[in-house]
Amino acid sequence: MPAGMEAVKEASKKDEDGYEIKKIFQEWDGNSDGSISRSELVRVLKEISDLTEKDIDRLMKEVDKNCNGKIEVDEFVDWIMRPPSKSQVRAMIDYKNVLRPLFDLYDRNHNGSISFREFEEIHGLLQTTLTPILQEEQGDMKSSLSNDPFDLMLDAKAAFKEADTTNDGEVSFRDFVEWMSKHLDSLPNYADRESDLVDMVSKLAKMMQQAFRLKGITSVNPFQGRKYAPSADEQETAKVLDRLLKNLGNTTKKLTEVLGKDRTLMKPDRNTWSDPPPGMSVERLKGTHMRLFPVKKIREVEELGFDVLCIPAPQVENDDKKDPADREWYAKVVRRVKWHAGSHVPGHPIKEGEKQPTAVEKPVYYTYDPESFRWYPRESSDEFDEGARLLPPELLVFCLLKSEANLGVSMGWATIETALKNAIKMGLIHQSHLADFRDSLEDSIQELYAAEGHLGCTTPSLSTSGREVYVQEFLEEQLDLNPCIVMAKLSELGAVDVSPVWKEFMDEEAFAQEDKEDEEEEDENEDEAKSEAKLDDEEEEEKKEEAKEEAKKEETQKKEEKKKEEKKKEESKE
Repeated sequence: MPAGMEAVKEASKKDEDGYEIKKIFQEWDGNSDGSISRSELVRVLKEISDLTEKDIDRLMKEVDKNCNGKIEVDEFVDWIMRPPSKSQVRAMIDYKNVLRPLFDLYDRNHNGSISFREFEEIHGLLQTTLTPILQEEQGDMKSSLSNDPFDLMLDAKAAFKEADTTNDGEVSFRDFVEWMSKHLDSLPNYADRESDLVDMVSKLAKMMQQAFRLKGITSVNPFQGRKYAPSADEQETAKVLDRLLKNLGNTTKKLTEVLGKDRTLMKPDRNTWSDPPPGMSVERLKGTHMRLFPVKKIREVEELGFDVLCIPAPQVENDDKKDPADREWYAKVVRRVKWHAGSHVPGHPIKEGEKQPTAVEKPVYYTYDPESFRWYPRESSDEFDEGARLLPPELLVFCLLKSEANLGVSMGWATIETALKNAIKMGLIHQSHLADFRDSLEDSIQELYAAEGHLGCTTPSLSTSGREVYVQEFLEEQLDLNPCIVMAKLSELGAVDVSPVWKEFMDEEAFAQEDKEDEEEEDENEDEAKSEAKLDDEEEEEKKEEAKEEAKKEETQKKEEKKKEEKKKEESKE
């Protein structure tokens, strides 16, 4: 079996030389003729979705640079390693988890494409549920959705035309990804927020399905316009549908706000943060540095260390590069070499018992090339220095944390401490801030253990020193924090200013309100579930009654047939 899409996604993030991608190419090349044909491409991408002929034409045109009708290995590596904004196959792979549930929501009959009738039905329901909420809050939909991801400001016909990028009267999954991906391409911290988006989309899909079911029930059993009052069950069904549609509107609004925020209008005077392009890696940068500047007498080295700081290039006014994936990135690398005792280091012979010196080398500056996915050294530090100068102090601290986290979303205590110590050296925070941050973490850990019954006065067998051991072990071995959470805590402690990059991680009032809304929503969902269960029971009872009626009819029919037969026999005897 060829490599799956998740394997391709992971390989594209960490494969500097394209070695893993080339192995995947060999797996996709079914007949091992050194190229991937149209049919082989269709066979592999079937894991994501069926492709129309026009879809294949689009993909082949994007990747087949020499126009020979086949995908060769160099073309394939370049295609897979491009960011989603420049590669449709990468967009289909990277955004599948978020966009596939949305696509399935529109594709009501699940035949692999969206017809106009299906699109119109979903489009109309989204407009119906969202418009009253926006009118209540801000006046009208047009002023609220300056960059509308679902094209809800358009009528269904015009919106369908936007989504049907191949103009064949059907929206395939590739069409759908092309229609929606522009909003995900520019979404800040997409990797951090992907799971939240998946949850939001899944929630939206579930509510839509419930809404269609309840709308079907109320349309089958209409009670509006009757001369007599509706039954209690009918009233309850109407209430559940009304609440559900309101929740659906709120969820649609949240998703629309996340995907539709017009980021191209934001022109900051100072340097700002945006997610680095796919494939960019600090570990890869260290490897490049070691290849370009090898350490002499490596066997006599006890320990190698790196201080790395990656920063984005400034975004200037009227910059044409609006896509964050197109921003240049710079890096400063300082290597520390600790020698074994007794080593014969050039210019500094070390005697037994003498403290091993750590040589701190001169900084080397790099720039990242997203086209080749490689780091290249720069002759001058001017661009890096200017980018760092324009970054607010709090974002420089964040860049230090992200660099220590290999530009990821997970950090242990050792990497957090290293980043904050470097921030202290740069004068971005004070030594007391690091101490306050650690104290705050230790308090949180003690509260965690106390809540789980491991610590506190209720555990007399555990001494104060014992509790400290627990906390220390957790801090050094189990702590795993997102850099945004570290920055949120530093902001709460007054060490750095608040930035939109991590504000959502520290807004306790928002969290409290969200928790309250979640609880209310859970209650409503519970009511809906009970109502649905009641409806299911009623449907089951109706089916049983129908079955009984059918059985009675069959029994009656058999009796009548038996009588007829007996009558015939009597007549034949006569």
